[in-house]
Amino acid sequence: MLALPAAAGAGHSPTVSSLRADDASLAAKSRGAVLELYSLDTRLTGAKGRLASLQAATLALRAESGSLRQALRIARTDARVSQIRLASRLRFMYEHGTTARSTS
Repeated sequence: MLALPAAAGAGHSPTVSSLRADDASLAAKSRGAVLELYSLDTRLTGAKGRLASLQAATLALRAESGSLRQALRIARTDARVSQIRLASRLRFMYEHGTTARSTS
């Protein structure tokens, strides 16, 4: 046995026109939900694309950062070596009485 749910008015069975109106309303809501789903899917796809782009940029920046750290280490080492050589030359000049004046 099949029982129909009671309509808003107790004791009234739904009319064909009210059932059609309910059906049209549900169809409109369904279309709206599908359109919103497509919209969300498009936004999700865009967000995934931006995420992939940002992840690639992050990897590139990490690689560049490592390269710059290495270049900085080399520059600091070169600066220390240059300071040591300069100090050695100055000490040599001081100890041997050499000056920057040329003797002609």
